[in-house]
Amino acid sequence: MVPKVKRLISSCSPRDVLLYTDGSHADDGRSGAGWVICLNGTALRTGRTVRRPISTAFDAEAFTLRDGLRDVLSLPARDLAGKLLVLLDNQSVGDAVGRNPIASSQSLLLEAEV
Repeated sequence: MVPKVKRLISSCSPRDVLLYTDGSHADDGRSGAGWVICLNGTALRTGRTVRRPISTAFDAEAFTLRDGLRDVLSLPARDLAGKLLVLLDNQSVGDAVGRNPIASSQSLLLEAEV
């Protein structure tokens, strides 16, 4: 893990929720996405989604972000949580949230704005 990310995680409060996401796209058109939601070092939930066909790795990552955030918002005690820290492995997706994302994922990233 990157030292900067380790420092960021270690500075979190026990009430802070962490959402880790990852998506991938294979050359044959298959794609998948997964996430884990953690609180105080414990995995609360995991999820995954498979999309076929999907055009880019960016799209797979966008699905993962949207679906992971939906899962966080459905947590029963989310009102008692502190901050939400989202850890993506695709900086382009993170940068696109709240901006003008590429057309293929525009609706997904608009849904991901929290």
